[in-house]
Amino acid sequence: NAVDIICALDSVGVVTRVNKAFENRLGYSRQNVIDTSISDYLVKDDRAAFENFLGLVRTEQQMSHHTEKDMLTIDGDTRHMEWSAKWDPEQQSYFCIIYDITQRKELEQAKQQFVSMVSHDLRSPLTSIRVSLGMFLNGVFGDLGEKATSRLQTMDSSVDRLIRLINDLLDSEKLDAGQMDLL
Repeated sequence: NAVDIICALDSVGVVTRVNKAFENRLGYSRQNVIDTSISDYLVKDDRAAFENFLGLVRTEQQMSHHTEKDMLTIDGDTRHMEWSAKWDPEQQSYFCIIYDITQRKELEQAKQQFVSMVSHDLRSPLTSIRVSLGMFLNGVFGDLGEKATSRLQTMDSSVDRLIRLINDLLDSEKLDAGQMDLL
């Protein structure tokens, strides 16, 4: 009755046991999955990396290992999955729990797109305002009174602060996505 997929694989990655969740999540009949390679259900780009993952799990038996690999549904759709696997030397089997993280991944991607769009839509007009304020403060449009200059400097500081906040937000998203080079 588990919501997550639970399966056992032999030493070469052939499915020996699987719960009903495999059928519920991916659409394949449990009877048809038994005695097939788990790689058959992974997207092609993840297959070699998954074999390497199983090798790591087997050599470091004392702990459970985690990875994210995409699986294909019977309809050809892709599901993002998080794998937790452990090797049992006595039974010569891998025991895996597979969590469907598709919704979380889609939400993360939507958030990244939203932040990118909003920051671009805010940064462009703020940059334009900043340039105009700079022109006023540098006397391009004539001399301003002390009170007007003081107000414009306050506005310029506020625009700078907003631009820095937007840049910090973008940097934070890059860090979260692993796209920022820290060197």
